Amino acid sequence: MLFRLAGPEGSSSIITEHREGEGALQSLARQAHEDCGAVSGNDLLVLPADKLSERMTPINGDFSFRAVTVLLPETASLPPQAEDLRLRRSMFDRGLVCIASVRVGDRKGLCFLASDAIRSLTTLDVDSRGYVGMSVLREGAGFANQLFRYACVKLYALRHGLTAAMPAWEGNQLFGLQDKPVAGLSLQKMSFPGFAENDRMFWDMDEPPIDIDLDGYFQEIPQCWRRHRPLLRQMFHLSDERRRAIDGWRDQVTEGGQRTLVAIHVRRGDYRMNNLPQFALVPEEWYLDWLRTIWPTLRRPLLFIGTDEPETVLTVFKEFETVSAIFGPIDRALPEHIRDFELLRRADYLAVCNSSFSRMAAILAPSSQKCFLPSFRTQSFEPYEPWIDPAFWARFRDTGNAAPPHRNRTMQHVPAMTSRRIPETPAERPHIHLDVTDLTLYLLHHPTLSGIQRVQCEILRNAIDTAGWPIRAVALNEQGDLGWIDPFQLLSAVEAFRSDTTSNAEIESDVRTLLLRATPCTIPPGEIFVTIGAFWGVGGMGGLLQRLKNSGVIVGVLIHDIIPIVAP
Repeated sequence: MLFRLAGPEGSSSIITEHREGEGALQSLARQAHEDCGAVSGNDLLVLPADKLSERMTPINGDFSFRAVTVLLPETASLPPQAEDLRLRRSMFDRGLVCIASVRVGDRKGLCFLASDAIRSLTTLDVDSRGYVGMSVLREGAGFANQLFRYACVKLYALRHGLTAAMPAWEGNQLFGLQDKPVAGLSLQKMSFPGFAENDRMFWDMDEPPIDIDLDGYFQEIPQCWRRHRPLLRQMFHLSDERRRAIDGWRDQVTEGGQRTLVAIHVRRGDYRMNNLPQFALVPEEWYLDWLRTIWPTLRRPLLFIGTDEPETVLTVFKEFETVSAIFGPIDRALPEHIRDFELLRRADYLAVCNSSFSRMAAILAPSSQKCFLPSFRTQSFEPYEPWIDPAFWARFRDTGNAAPPHRNRTMQHVPAMTSRRIPETPAERPHIHLDVTDLTLYLLHHPTLSGIQRVQCEILRNAIDTAGWPIRAVALNEQGDLGWIDPFQLLSAVEAFRSDTTSNAEIESDVRTLLLRATPCTIPPGEIFVTIGAFWGVGGMGGLLQRLKNSGVIVGVLIHDIIPIVAP
């Protein structure tokens, strides 16, 4: 059944629907819109768990409903069963969170709500099956590190039906967050070192661990968070009084939004005493280059400088009109670092540095904020998408290999090949990774090659034979993972495909074996990924291109003709 939950001006509608098959959820949403006409409200879908599974949209697609009640089999009224847990996980990954458990006749119903509609996080441990905690929340962690840690525990609990347990911390007073105390619970420690690359693995285990006490920093964001940025903003928002004071200050200094607020984060202090490459100092000259480039394009801009060394940093930027984070009487109630953090997240333009402080501010900022991140490879600031970036700290591991200083360098608003340093010798040159995913798909599912696929074959053959740059062929597998494949075996399969001397079954077997034997790969920042085929028809390619771009890989696209904009 589908309910239209109307406001006071209209009555609720009930629609019954018996259509089966893929796409039925979308058709239900369209029918509700048509039947309810001008009546405002939200749709509530009520259906059994098995029917939802049959009609579920792909994980990367849009889920059509913001409120769903799923009826579990009668056995689910016992302690949580596998179907219950699978359902919570599946709905979380599509942007909905379990907010209640109710009885509907002889069945148990789990109620899910779009996470951007949730206003309180205090009663969301619905039918909890255990705990996830972090007793070290405050240990060795500054303010933003604590936010990352808290978010990890809280979202893991929501995804897997657990109760979050925390020690008392600054967020209790600042954001009104209340959780079960972790002290006294018997939880198994699960630890990950700083800058760990495997600290997301427990999210996607077939049997996600429960009753655990996490220890780590957890700053590389899992993909399943993708639809929950509004929930994170709601999680870390100040009281209404404090927000009104800060928003009022911003409105005043920007003259009601008529002036552009630019903010930069210049981290010094403890970074000066740390020799890890991830904590290399970002030179003031890079900030100045960036500011001088964008400043003439903005509307009467103002600059805020967030720094832990104001006495040495502020004078460097004296050529720009600056503002201070002084909000009036509320200053006495807010520490200086909180005032700086709130201002960074409200800037129209923000230059973050290799710091969790400004990165979390950018994550919590409105989507309209334009964010930039320093590249030690190009020695400049480049456009950056803070949500979701799966490899923030990895890009700073090799800061000692930065390009030599350039004089009179011009920074582009959008990264272009012409603005990057092209290596002078073959030994310096990065690999070019040619994406041939749709070519392999054509060999598996079509009787002949199209023009685009024939072009790919010629590019691949000639690039391998003649290019002065190292070439690799890569393809996505059915799980959406990228792997290196043997280009010569692929070209051999193509020749067999064209010759009609080999059966389609044999060719399909050869191609599948080639894909199964692909070597899993991660493309490092600074290397080149070029998709040379009909990439718009490959599932998961859009997400891959965004992840590569976010991680600092140079992305190239060969446009053969007209990309179908209606289905990008």
